Amino acid sequence: VGLWIQNPNNDKWVFNCGGSLIHRQWVLTAAHCVKPGGLEPRHFGVQVGQVKPSESDILQNVTEVIVHPNYNPMLKGPGGGDVALLKLAAPVMLSDRVNLVALSHPELKIPAGMMCWVTGWGDIRFH
Repeated sequence: VGLWIQNPNNDKWVFNCGGSLIHRQWVLTAAHCVKPGGLEPRHFGVQVGQVKPSESDILQNVTEVIVHPNYNPMLKGPGGGDVALLKLAAPVMLSDRVNLVALSHPELKIPAGMMCWVTGWGDIRFH
């Protein structure tokens, strides 16, 4: 999904970050994407089913933003709780272009040093 933020000063929508649809009504994203001060859930919109951001698409309304309680922007990733959940106003219709990501079983234990792949939008550091 694409995460958009509405500027409260001029009502203009700006593409901000990406996220993953983990339930028809919940999006997983990074806490640093939703943490700018003073923004309410109504200032966030979610775009689904597109590869490129498009201002002409209908945005899904967000009704709740939950930021990890241990989020620490100074840690920039490892150990920083940089994760948030967005609750959508209505469930998203699934299709051949919109689907849920598969989450691992909650009891899955991954041994230290095991190579893994993680996919998503963005980067936590500049190269």
